[in-house]
Amino acid sequence: MTGKEIGEKLSAPGVYNSIYGLGSNKDYDVSKLIPKVKIPKFVADYIDYCKRDIPHSPSRIGVGSAMQPEYMCDCMPDEIERWLTDNDREVNIKHEELFARAWLYGYEMEE
Repeated sequence: MTGKEIGEKLSAPGVYNSIYGLGSNKDYDVSKLIPKVKIPKFVADYIDYCKRDIPHSPSRIGVGSAMQPEYMCDCMPDEIERWLTDNDREVNIKHEELFARAWLYGYEMEE
């Protein structure tokens, strides 16, 4: 779904009010508008690890920190670091976007 299509759905009558709870009875889940991205299993495993099991952090970390090898020290597997950084610029940007979207909106694993 494109940004334009999402905008059109959000501007439909009753949607704005239901998002902010301003009198509409329509139950509208905005998260269903954003498609889940497909990512490799090793990326999904790392995202789950970061959200759940970071040993040196008293609380969960954010997506930006999770993508920074210098911040993650020994916790970031080499495979993730290579996937995020060892490509040409366009591929790196694509992988960073996939990682962030998977983190924020959910994901499906590639087969």
